Amino acid sequence: MKADLDKKLCSDFPVLYRDRHGDMKKTLMCFGFECGNGWYELIHSISALLSNHNPDIKAVQVKEKYGDLCFYHDHHNDYTGGVVGMAEYISSHTCETCGAPGQEYDRAGWIITSCEEHKDQNSRGRKVEPTRNNLLALIDTPPIEGIGQGWMRLIALLKIKADWDMENNGMPPVTFQFTKDENGLLHVEFSGGNEETKGIVDLIEHYAKKIDEHSGRILGELTEKP
Repeated sequence: MKADLDKKLCSDFPVLYRDRHGDMKKTLMCFGFECGNGWYELIHSISALLSNHNPDIKAVQVKEKYGDLCFYHDHHNDYTGGVVGMAEYISSHTCETCGAPGQEYDRAGWIITSCEEHKDQNSRGRKVEPTRNNLLALIDTPPIEGIGQGWMRLIALLKIKADWDMENNGMPPVTFQFTKDENGLLHVEFSGGNEETKGIVDLIEHYAKKIDEHSGRILGELTEKP
């Protein structure tokens, strides 16, 4: 991640990233944010929600692994697991370079997550093929009146994640309702679930403010160079 984005994360959340320049014998945060600029807003949403939930939380490591964002922290609980798990799942469908909707590709055994525009740039000359994981994101989610395609994509990912957690991770049954609030922002109400569900929903609502409702692209500009 480029230096000014790294600096802004540390400036906005100094307690969470208090080990950013720590001793490498004691923390992996000394290596910084080991991922592309395109995941900056996801990391910012994680940071805001975790810091608000527990001011003592400390980031341990933030990096890319197998094409996904990995965010490790202390003081882990169901809520923080929901926040981080949802963000990490969104990252697997978000271009690591620019933050646009993307998918995972297999680059000769190395997994990358990229949009169509940047997949060849990220392939380093090697042929890339879509991974099977991306079929999940193509589930036909019925449109919701008044909600753009970019937000519908987030809704589809939320439903997939929640269904998986209910089946495999002990999350109680939950139902969702999606609307726009009086400010035109995505609002998610849920019935059932648990604290993990609340973390998932909070992440979706927070991140939805950062992307275009229709295209799913990041609002504003992120420099694509390291």
